[in-house]
Amino acid sequence: MSLFSFFSLVHLFFATAALAAPSPPPGISFPRDAGGADALPILNLPYAAYRAKEYNKDKDYYRFANVRFAAAPTDGLRWQKPQPPPKETKLQDGSVGTACHQAQTSSFLSWYFENNQPTSEDCLFLDVYVPGKAARGEVKDLSVLNFIYPGGYVFGSKDWFLYQTGLWLENSDNNLIYVAGNHRMGAWGFLTGPTVEKEATSNLGLHDQRAVLQWIQDYIGLVGGDKNKVTAFGLSSGGSSIMHHVVAEGGKSNPLFQRAILNSPAFLPVYDAQSMETSFQDFAGKVQCRGKGIECLRKVPADALQKANVDTVMNAPVGRFGFGPAIDNSYIRDLPLNELRKGNFYPGISLLISHHENEGLTFSSSIKSDKDFDNLVTQSFPNITKAGKDELYSLYPDKPGQSAFKRTSHCLAHYAVNCNVRWMAAAYAKNGGSVRIYRLSALPAVHAQDTFLNWLRPGISFHKKLDFNAALGLDEKPRLEIDIDIDFSNPLHRGLSGKIQSLISSFAREADPNRFRKSGMKEVPQTEVKDDGLQVLDLGYEEEKVELDDLAPKKECDYWAGNAWNGRPG
Repeated sequence: MSLFSFFSLVHLFFATAALAAPSPPPGISFPRDAGGADALPILNLPYAAYRAKEYNKDKDYYRFANVRFAAAPTDGLRWQKPQPPPKETKLQDGSVGTACHQAQTSSFLSWYFENNQPTSEDCLFLDVYVPGKAARGEVKDLSVLNFIYPGGYVFGSKDWFLYQTGLWLENSDNNLIYVAGNHRMGAWGFLTGPTVEKEATSNLGLHDQRAVLQWIQDYIGLVGGDKNKVTAFGLSSGGSSIMHHVVAEGGKSNPLFQRAILNSPAFLPVYDAQSMETSFQDFAGKVQCRGKGIECLRKVPADALQKANVDTVMNAPVGRFGFGPAIDNSYIRDLPLNELRKGNFYPGISLLISHHENEGLTFSSSIKSDKDFDNLVTQSFPNITKAGKDELYSLYPDKPGQSAFKRTSHCLAHYAVNCNVRWMAAAYAKNGGSVRIYRLSALPAVHAQDTFLNWLRPGISFHKKLDFNAALGLDEKPRLEIDIDIDFSNPLHRGLSGKIQSLISSFAREADPNRFRKSGMKEVPQTEVKDDGLQVLDLGYEEEKVELDDLAPKKECDYWAGNAWNGRPG
């Protein structure tokens, strides 16, 4: 044998051996004798391997960033359910990943959640924060907290500056695993109507959220988590997403979580097929696809679709966002309040719910007169029956000395948030589940204020002088001016934030907000649902008190759980 042939055989042997070498077993592995970035552990999944993006040495936890949980929803996968992620042979380091396309609304919420991150269609990624002791295999079966971000179903991201932190691990003494994933929004995630139901899939943002929860079921055990101790944690649209998941398929679909935290669960229902189809065709018309269906939209360049998405959101009717969860006769078969009222929800879930004292202010933009209120009713409830309209006006009358803004705020607080709280509580309390509620009365006590209080920590602050009159186009006096100045160095904010964070982390650990609540704090009571209110723990900046909350009265909430305002059967 020639020397050349010998070395060729040797080369072939080692090449074949390398190809035949088995992949590392699923789980976390630590490279041997490696320094620098290579010392970070690797999460080996059946379809890809991800090196941890960072390690917090002081707090002893790792972050695995931008783990792909579904294939890029581009081209032929636009407006389809999330598909399995492709196999990757190259080691991933978390540097590849963007937020999903989004659009800021014209309301003051747009500056509240300013987001300057890069976005794209290829955005279905999640982050996993893992305690060092779990990564090293020293503990297992830890509880899991899965965050679903807010944003009116049109903006938001797992990577917003507040959310990129191991805060929940730190608050739980590293006895939690934290997961946050992106989901499609706006036109990308919530196109609806008969055409979409026939040619694609509606409510894709909800399906993306479910894909994250399915990823947890499939893989969280690899990092020391327990798939049977999962808490879904959502604020505003994230909270109302949870409502949709528990009534999915008429309550027959396992939502893939056993506990849920709903902070101000808010959404503006989409329910009328004709209106949905009109909205769909109007959107399609912006990119020359009116009447041409989903296949036409799939061929449109992404930047043109995104321009149409932004235009739709910016020009949405007063108090609305242009897109959101809708009845699709498949995953979502009726409005959540109707399903909860009829008992069509998945049982056995423990709940921790919260809301603010002044929820309706956020949703009452540009209402200057009672005529504006009338227009809002006509525009928002096109199928309302005469009896339904008469009842609505009796519940929310034009009172002497009451501004139209206050009237609208009172109405939309019930419609968009507070009655969601009541009916979730009533359904699960009647079912024998654990339901606990806290209310935030710390001024200004407006919708989404707890976003900052939930995530407040050293180095984080938010300062804004908000003139509600200017923001909402109001001329009335006295001026509604509020200084929103949230800073960790402020002892009032720090104290209230610490209380809230202790309730959330305690509930995620043990399905009980009181077990590890802040020392000296009153207990959050089991909720009693009464005609005149709900038993809650009220949290001010300094004072705490257990009392009956009258912000979700039975008469008004029964109305919103019925069909007189939307004209649907049953």
